[in-house]
Amino acid sequence: MSIRNNAKRNKQLANRKQAIRGLTPLPEQQRFNYDLTSIKKQAYIRFNQQVYLVEAISHYQEYNWKLTKQKKYQSYELDLFSLNNAQRINIEWEKDDHIEAYITTNQLKLSQLSDENKVKIDHHDLEQIVEEEDNIYLNGKTFQYDDDWAAMYFRDNSNESGVRVRFYEFEANDGQCLTIEEWMDGSPKDSETEFEYEVFLSSELDPDSIEILSAGA
Repeated sequence: MSIRNNAKRNKQLANRKQAIRGLTPLPEQQRFNYDLTSIKKQAYIRFNQQVYLVEAISHYQEYNWKLTKQKKYQSYELDLFSLNNAQRINIEWEKDDHIEAYITTNQLKLSQLSDENKVKIDHHDLEQIVEEEDNIYLNGKTFQYDDDWAAMYFRDNSNESGVRVRFYEFEANDGQCLTIEEWMDGSPKDSETEFEYEVFLSSELDPDSIEILSAGA
């Protein structure tokens, strides 16, 4: 094992030990009185046979497409640290009539996506895709247009100004979700605004399968 890998392994081990020491679980009969809406930073949750520490809770506040008027909808993003293997993952959740949760499974590049003619798409194609509600393709798999919306992103419930972002959402027949995120450092109409693009695959996560071990502080 290289010196670098050994140092990384030792840091992961130290992080795991610290996280494990911080867990003071709720009595088992109380745990299902809590759900994702109840937890705060430093909460502990369990799903898919893994225990996670909630390291950060960020949220998205919906705005109109021009990012000038706030709307009511919000969604939340949890940064999780696994006590089992020291890996970090993200889940997102939202609540309308009921809670819906999604776990991020892969990060992709925009250049990996193509149209129905197997031509790679780029950011210049997004406006047309939305207007025509076109499908996009990943390694031959079809993702159908689902929705698009804009938001301000607030990191870890910070009081600082949010970051502008737009979402282009697609879904495959098997329920797998693909989201293109368009991040910007200024107004979308400002010629000096810089844009960055991130692409993620995610899958639905049953919120009832998530056990709240500790609600956090």
